[in-house]
Amino acid sequence: MALDFDRNHSGSKALTGIPDVAGAYPAEMALFQGIQVMIKSIVLGSAFFVGLNVGVGLISLQSASACNRTAGCAMDTLLEDYTMMHNGKMNDAMAAGKDNIDAFRRLQEAERARAAGAGAPRR
Repeated sequence: MALDFDRNHSGSKALTGIPDVAGAYPAEMALFQGIQVMIKSIVLGSAFFVGLNVGVGLISLQSASACNRTAGCAMDTLLEDYTMMHNGKMNDAMAAGKDNIDAFRRLQEAERARAAGAGAPRR
């Protein structure tokens, strides 16, 4: 790449057209240095991202490692769910939840009826 002589605002030569020690022209060296900075930024950003993911993974493992049982806490939860399905407690819990929903809907209807019957506020 041939570079022409150019003068900047101070009057000195901006590009000399003479290769530096490595054999590259100053403009090529600036491009090379820019690429090096970009690669360094990508590598450091990737390392930070991986480190952050590892840190989050380790933090989330603390709750699982807090259980000292042989089968682990996850197995205890699965066993509890399985037991509730088979001993009828799940059906009881579902019925209680349905009763709560029905009571809430009756309360809403009563409030709507009271608001509709009230009309204008009383003085």
